[in-house]
Amino acid sequence: MKKVHFISIGGSAMHNIAIALHKLGYIITGSDDEIYNPAKDKLAHFGILPEKTGWFPEKITPELDFVILGMHAKSDNPELLRAQELGIPIYSYPEFIYEFSKHKHRVVIAGSHGKTTTTAMVIHVLNHCGRKFDYLIGGEVKGLSDSCHLSEDSYLIVIEGDEYPASCLDKRPKMRIYQPHILSISGLAWDHANVYPTEEIYLQQFRDTVQAQVRGTNLILNADDKKAKKLEELHVKDSHVILYETPKYKVKDNIYHYFLNDEDIPTKVIGKHNMINIEAAYKICRKLSVPTEDFAKAIATFEGAGKRLEKIYESANTVVYRDFAHAPSKVKASVDAVYELYHRTSWSFTQGHDIVAVLELHTFSSLSKNYLPQYEDSLKQADYKIVYVSDAVLANKGENLTDIFIQDAFGDRKIQICRTPEQLRQTLQKINAPKMAYLFMSSGTFDNTDVLSLIQK
Repeated sequence: MKKVHFISIGGSAMHNIAIALHKLGYIITGSDDEIYNPAKDKLAHFGILPEKTGWFPEKITPELDFVILGMHAKSDNPELLRAQELGIPIYSYPEFIYEFSKHKHRVVIAGSHGKTTTTAMVIHVLNHCGRKFDYLIGGEVKGLSDSCHLSEDSYLIVIEGDEYPASCLDKRPKMRIYQPHILSISGLAWDHANVYPTEEIYLQQFRDTVQAQVRGTNLILNADDKKAKKLEELHVKDSHVILYETPKYKVKDNIYHYFLNDEDIPTKVIGKHNMINIEAAYKICRKLSVPTEDFAKAIATFEGAGKRLEKIYESANTVVYRDFAHAPSKVKASVDAVYELYHRTSWSFTQGHDIVAVLELHTFSSLSKNYLPQYEDSLKQADYKIVYVSDAVLANKGENLTDIFIQDAFGDRKIQICRTPEQLRQTLQKINAPKMAYLFMSSGTFDNTDVLSLIQK
């Protein structure tokens, strides 16, 4: 059986791929300079957690069939240098996934926002239909035990296509490497400013990906997104372009209803953006020969991707959502979703909630002075707007963001800026309304704080 070593095994995709190969019988070793949960516990459960953190070039031996290199590793990594010295084949994880699946039908779901949820929807529908397939998704999904499943005999693989570079040796965006037969792009909005310092450079990654596709590719684009739709002009000769747009939907009794060929389908997800995600999933599933009636039955039972507008608490007067949103387009979509579902209207003033939006600036992009103005009006629909900026995290990023600079970047001097968990707790405790809908948004942890403890009086 093949022996494989993972450099940076603790990465979100890396540890899941390692576990998937372990289940196939591969002999797995790995290293990393830091491994956090859930990766740590999952690797330990399968007996492939490194005994200690750090880099150990002695682990790189001629007996290895190949090495999988995570993007966290630098070009001077001692294990990488040893593998190069010995001439051992080295793959980034998207290169490996392509090599593993090059005889399979490959579906790649990409875009600046919505790709995790859309991928989760497609996986859910295919599972509901009893289809045999492989997959790789970047987040946790309710009802799905693994974020990666690989097999030797399935003909189909569904992949969430990240636009981030593959590794220190390969700066191509991951989505470009997979060479999909079906490529879906949900929408485009500048992100990853640490790698793509301008919007133009960022958008070019998607243009290059579309132009790199082989003849016969099915290119599925969100026609409501002007930048995504413009990619239609670049499609390869003899490829097929499929456009989708916001479907008909309604909100009734706090439930979003999606209409498919005039059939009213109550869903378990919220927000206009998720109705658009369902439409994308439908277009993809139809190209995979999923009958419309089967899709309708399956999507009605989809509960959402983990940490994507996840309801973590509800009482008669309070509802709390936790969301992974951090990029501007994602933040706006999440705030708009909670607003549309819960806010007071002229006909239900006593029924609605005040919307309390709390956003943690945690990523490199969100803490960059050049990028921060992209957040303008992203919190506009909330009644109470709070931005959390950890002084400790900010110090590591080397930026000096004053309260006024942050407020002006968001376009609202009324936004409250909090720097510590205690300050955030005090700010939230002062809010008093008959009914409140809280939305906590971050790819971080609010300095390891239980968000429910912040609102409990």
